[in-house]
Amino acid sequence: SSITNGGAFAHFSYTYEYVVGTGARYSYYFGAYPWSTENKLVDNTLQMNIPAVQNYVAGNDFRYVPLVAKSATFNFSFKAPSSVLAVAINKAADPNEFKLMSVTVSSSSVDLAGPISIDMSGTSFEAVIDPSLGDTSKAVTLDLGEGVELTTDIKNFPIALPEVVFPENDFVVTCHLMVSGEERVLKVTRDKSLTFEGGRVKRLTVNVKTDSF
Repeated sequence: SSITNGGAFAHFSYTYEYVVGTGARYSYYFGAYPWSTENKLVDNTLQMNIPAVQNYVAGNDFRYVPLVAKSATFNFSFKAPSSVLAVAINKAADPNEFKLMSVTVSSSSVDLAGPISIDMSGTSFEAVIDPSLGDTSKAVTLDLGEGVELTTDIKNFPIALPEVVFPENDFVVTCHLMVSGEERVLKVTRDKSLTFEGGRVKRLTVNVKTDSF
C-alpha cells in the first residue's frame, strides 16, 4: 500500500490485505500517509511515527506530516492529526553566500519525535507521542543535505511535529549555516509557552545576516 505525490492531491493505492476494518467485516476503512509496514492499527488506535531526522526535499514540503482518513467506503478525506513548524528564513541583502544546512527544534521537557498513537474511533484525530511504543526524542532536525542556498526571497522549511505544548522558556530553534564557506550557528528562543495544534502550521520567521552571529 502506498500514497504518491499527485500535485494538489495524493494518489492512494492499496492491496486488499492491507485494508483493516473494525466491528463488522470492513465496516470502516482507514488510510495512513506516509505509508510504512510499521504502521499498525490496534483496537482502533493507529500507530505511526514522526522521525527525529527529516530529510528536506524541495517541492515535497510535507512528506513527513502524518495524514489519516476513516471512511465506510474507499472515498478517503485525509486529515492531519499532527502539527507543522514552518521556519521562514528571511535573508537580508548581504554580499556573503549563505547556505542553510539544517534546522533543529528542541525542548528540554517534551517529546517531539518518535512513535505516535492516533485514536481512530471518532471523527477527529490527534497525534500523541507514545513512549510505550519505542524510543522518543526531544529534538527534531530537518536535514538539508548539501545545503540550500539562501536568497533575499523568504524560504519556508517545514518540520513535522506532534500536537505539543512547549512550556515557557523551553522552545529552541537552531539553524546551522555555511556563510562564505564557514560554519555558523544561529539560535532562536521564545520565553512564552507555545501550543502546536493538529492540522495547523505555525510559522517562525528567522532573520539572517552576517551580524546575526
